[in-house]
Amino acid sequence: MTTVLVTGATGFVGSALCRKLCDLDYDVIAFHRYSSTIDQIEKLPLRRMIGDLLEDGALENVFSQKPDIVIHLAAQHVSGRNASRLLDVNVGGTRRILQASFNSSVKRVIFMSSALTMGTAEPAADFKSEPMPVTESHQWNNQLASWPFARSKHLAEQEIQWASAYGLDVVTLNPMTITGAGDHYRKLTSLIARYQRTPPAYSIAGGINLIDVQDVVQGIVNAIQYGEKGKRYLLGGTNLSYSELFRILSEMTGAELPGMQLPSGLSNRLFDFKIKNLDFFSTGSDGTDLLQLAGKYLYFDGRNSRLALRLSPPRDIRQSIKETLEWFEQNL
Repeated sequence: MTTVLVTGATGFVGSALCRKLCDLDYDVIAFHRYSSTIDQIEKLPLRRMIGDLLEDGALENVFSQKPDIVIHLAAQHVSGRNASRLLDVNVGGTRRILQASFNSSVKRVIFMSSALTMGTAEPAADFKSEPMPVTESHQWNNQLASWPFARSKHLAEQEIQWASAYGLDVVTLNPMTITGAGDHYRKLTSLIARYQRTPPAYSIAGGINLIDVQDVVQGIVNAIQYGEKGKRYLLGGTNLSYSELFRILSEMTGAELPGMQLPSGLSNRLFDFKIKNLDFFSTGSDGTDLLQLAGKYLYFDGRNSRLALRLSPPRDIRQSIKETLEWFEQNL
């Protein structure tokens, strides 16, 4: 039986992945922190090991179980006033996982990065139509350097490159914004959850790519078998303008559709002001603040990755959003 170590096992993707791996009869080791909520994995037939990525001895303990595959999902998503913790976890923690995997002769590491490390869509030639989506051939274009999470994942991918150069088998997955039921850590902060409680007073220009959590989980599972050493794969779902997304959310929740669209330049300046005055404002520094998102087209085309990983077309995004809203309503 193949033993799979999952870091961040109690998170949104991690808990869904653990359920899938157990269904497929993998021997699963779920690694999570002391403070993690274990409701989603508590009854699964797996081994739980508790520790922190940055805690001396924690990784030595879990790697003594001799995992064949390591799936590294653990990450800090919001920096707030503690940007150093985000870099310590997302970059330093990744380095520790890679070193431990190398020393333990792990057969394959699957690293969960972000589509944001591929940058944002370039403006259309006529500056009027929507831009062409980003594909696997794009590279970090520094447009998201001010986003702490995106930058931390970009730096973590540099650690992956070093590990690959030394012969470690690493496959990188780059999903965009993940939707679906079970996002218990972001019940109060996700864009969809906030829309359900307090619809925004304004809309913004730009767009986003949404992918269902089950599509991401299947991408991880398929990467175990079909991923190519040293490659990274873009897990994209459906591209929606914020106007389209808000229209869907308003239809499903009965909330009034925002009637005003803020100019992107003004939105970004307001966000910069918020960042400089965190004592007075809260901000979604993981990339969920509307002011920060304004004018950015986070459109992605992952069809080549889907073919390579033998994945089906993405789930219907309206159904995924419906399930997300229903889950938040039942669990708030």
